[in-house]
Amino acid sequence: MKKRIKAVSLAIGFFAVAGVLTSCGVFGDDFPITGMGFRKCEYNNYGYITYQNKSSTYNYDVKLGYDALVRVNLGQTSSKIQKDTGSYSLYFYRAGTSTLACSGTTATIKECETINYSCTG
Repeated sequence: MKKRIKAVSLAIGFFAVAGVLTSCGVFGDDFPITGMGFRKCEYNNYGYITYQNKSSTYNYDVKLGYDALVRVNLGQTSSKIQKDTGSYSLYFYRAGTSTLACSGTTATIKECETINYSCTG
């Protein structure tokens, strides 16, 4: 009986620690939500997007849907931005202007994927 209680206590402790680490983001998005068997990005329906500036002349301000502008400097790639799944209008502007650097497009965000969009204009 004592061995069984000790084993149950050990199992409860393990799952408690795993739950705390998961909720703190220690394992990242690839770690399944405890007891559910799928990743947080699947459960919450989000993916990631990055923007890359391939211009040798201009910095860009990037506009995705209704989000605030993201500045991407010469030759740089933005950090990953978490975004709900779906389709969004995407525009690259020359920094500080309303001049399009590349023609607008539709960005499609898929669950748990990272997609990169770039502009050379």
